[in-house]
Amino acid sequence: MKRKAEITLEFVETIVVRQRNESFQAFCPFCRRTVEMSIPSSAASSAGLTEREIFRRIERGEAHFIEAPTLFVCKDSLTGLKDPRSKDLLR
Repeated sequence: MKRKAEITLEFVETIVVRQRNESFQAFCPFCRRTVEMSIPSSAASSAGLTEREIFRRIERGEAHFIEAPTLFVCKDSLTGLKDPRSKDLLR
């Protein structure tokens, strides 16, 4: 005599979304004025670049930044820079 067993699995998934301060006004020592600074991922998203490209531009001196507990990028320094994959100017 064969027996059949029915097993039911239930999964519960919890997603926590926290909004953190991704940008703020701060003094940029390169621009020599108060500008909007943001974390690299947010700056990349608003400039249409990858986060990796943001870091490349920082290393080449093309993007301004400050280091506090974390790295913040000057959004004004990204304005007008060209994406190497595009002929359009970034906004």
